[in-house]
Amino acid sequence: MKIHDKESYEEIIWDMVEDRMELSEETKQAIKDYEKDVKAGNWDNFTGHEDLKKELGINV
Repeated sequence: MKIHDKESYEEIIWDMVEDRMELSEETKQAIKDYEKDVKAGNWDNFTGHEDLKKELGINV
């Protein structure tokens, strides 16, 4: 995966990590949609704490 002989393994790893850090277009659109819902006060697409605890089986 080296581009040139003097490239360190650390540089290769950082290049790989940076490639994965970019959000997909689908994820970016989902974030925008949720932001619109929050600003509009539409909470139908969100799970409340109690429902989430039930769904995850958490008894706190």
